Amino acid sequence: MTKIGNLLLRKQDKLLSDLKECVDIDHPTGKGDSSEESWREFLRSILPEKYKITKGYVIDSNGNESEQIDIIIYDALYSPLIMTTKANEMYIPSEAVYAVAEVKQTINKSYLEYTQKKIQSVKNLYRSSRGMISSGKKLPPRTPTKIIGLMLATNMNIDTCTLNKHLKQYDNIDISCSINKGSFYVLKDDNNKIIDI
Repeated sequence: MTKIGNLLLRKQDKLLSDLKECVDIDHPTGKGDSSEESWREFLRSILPEKYKITKGYVIDSNGNESEQIDIIIYDALYSPLIMTTKANEMYIPSEAVYAVAEVKQTINKSYLEYTQKKIQSVKNLYRSSRGMISSGKKLPPRTPTKIIGLMLATNMNIDTCTLNKHLKQYDNIDISCSINKGSFYVLKDDNNKIIDI
């Protein structure tokens, strides 16, 4: 294995160790909060500084708000900080969001359905775009980037064939990762039609 491969494997081992500690927490909310923070910490350790990771709500310019989201990956350079609650949940403008994730202990059908709805609450929001001036040139508005939907978990109690069927049904989930079982990436065409998993 390459040096980079070894470094990434150590990061994975640390995440797995952190998630195993969460299993010993008896209170469901405490267990969930601890698991979510472990995933956020892991993502912070591998993503460039341009991307920030938080929990909270996604909002749009029409006053709409998503459901509470476990992990929001957003643009830190150009995004205004709207508000942070006492529980450290942030309100992130929809235009700044790159990806959202739901964190669960186990991937199963009911949690996939739950994650689908959470991601949909973000994708339903209005996203504006404006032109800008760059190096003295006026540029037209760009199409907002696609928001990537993720489900992150420690375990998975369904087989990969069944998971593939569910991922075809729950089309907001682009990436599903069980740290103990593996990752699944849903490849889609420009019309959001699934090409491969």
